Amino acid sequence: MRKVIKPLVRVLAAIMLILAIAISALPFLIDPNSYKPEITAWVKEKTGRTALIEGAILLSVFPWIGFGTEKIVLNNKPGFQDRPFITLAHSEIKVKLLPLLSKKIEVNKIAIDGLIIDLVKDKQGRNNWDDLIIPSQTSAVTNPANSSPHTVLAALSVGGIAIQNAQIMWDNQQTGEQLAIGNLNANAEKFAFNVPVKIDLAADVSGKELKFPGAIKIATALRVDEKLENVEFTDSQV
Repeated sequence: MRKVIKPLVRVLAAIMLILAIAISALPFLIDPNSYKPEITAWVKEKTGRTALIEGAILLSVFPWIGFGTEKIVLNNKPGFQDRPFITLAHSEIKVKLLPLLSKKIEVNKIAIDGLIIDLVKDKQGRNNWDDLIIPSQTSAVTNPANSSPHTVLAALSVGGIAIQNAQIMWDNQQTGEQLAIGNLNANAEKFAFNVPVKIDLAADVSGKELKFPGAIKIATALRVDEKLENVEFTDSQV
């Protein structure tokens, strides 16, 4: 029996070694930047907006499937000013390989740097983000899977989220109210739906109607359901 097991183990070890080498070589064989046109076309089809991937897309495979991006710009929807809605200087996400085989998404960490979000409500009361969060009736009918995103999100877990040097700008053209949140840095521990997640956040706040501009620090626990319908903050300190 030992005469059979010993060479079998060696063969299996050799196969695992070959697979490891092949997986590690994938980043050198596949150039994700060649898929930029397909990615921007998909964004245009799904959102009606133009996305610009100005930097490189980086790929790593072992032991995580990792994607990194440099500068990405998502433009405003038609009818709003010709300026970016979202600008992202750098991002990185790494996903475990084996859980994907059982349809589970385990993310090591999501890192976001230099995020700028420009929120606007025009004089007619329209805003520049509702088309990104309200699913169209057409997509809900033609593709039932789109009407139940929680079936996919429920399997998602994230080891941690780090946001650095972010800015959020709010311009209400109906009331003249303006708010700017700058130097926003946030860290969240392991994230999963329906479970309180501890978040530490620090930012500078200023605005046209703000009586007390200055720095703010928040520690809180955030719970979100997989349908993205219920959001709860608990144990908050400001």
